[in-house]
Amino acid sequence: FSDKEVFNKNLCKSKMQKFLNLEVDNSLPLFIFGENLNSKSGFDVIKSQLDYLSKMNLQLIIFGEPEKRYLYILKDLENKYSNIRFVLRPNEKQIHRLISSSDIYISTAEVNFDNYFHLKAMRYGVVPFTYNTGIYADTIVTKSESFKNANGFLYFNKDSASFISRLKEVIDIFKDKPLWNSYLLNAMKKDFSWKEVLNEYEDLYLRKI
Repeated sequence: FSDKEVFNKNLCKSKMQKFLNLEVDNSLPLFIFGENLNSKSGFDVIKSQLDYLSKMNLQLIIFGEPEKRYLYILKDLENKYSNIRFVLRPNEKQIHRLISSSDIYISTAEVNFDNYFHLKAMRYGVVPFTYNTGIYADTIVTKSESFKNANGFLYFNKDSASFISRLKEVIDIFKDKPLWNSYLLNAMKKDFSWKEVLNEYEDLYLRKI
């Protein structure tokens, strides 16, 4: 699929739902969270809210390499929850399949360690939902900044309540398909190349003089 044929994304999503024994339903937002599953990545925020997330109208795929202390929790997700799954150590091909099938990428990391995963995901029409830090704050445009160019969501307080409150807003916007498609297309079309950055610096310089 591409920004000209985004409807094909639903086909990828349906195949992933079926593969992971999730309900095949394109009306449910499919979230992904992953890569490094440790305290630095903010996984504790997700872990503390698993029971609550399991009762929400969403699906969540957690993937990656977990710290040993998290492994027993993650391996039991399918037995415990109908809408949350765990994929252990996916290879590059599997990661691309996860990205292409999902709607929203979550990051709850309080410090961003040069993590550009969300930029890759945005190319696949995955809308980022992250804590307001580092490169996330620099590359994600929220509706409060520019509704027309909004391409993702940020939450601004480190507590779980702020995360859940913003998450509910993401789900509400997902239900509004024309609005959601504008987020999706803005994410896919956003230019993160140096050419775009230099144009912004040039514009700023000209405005200053």
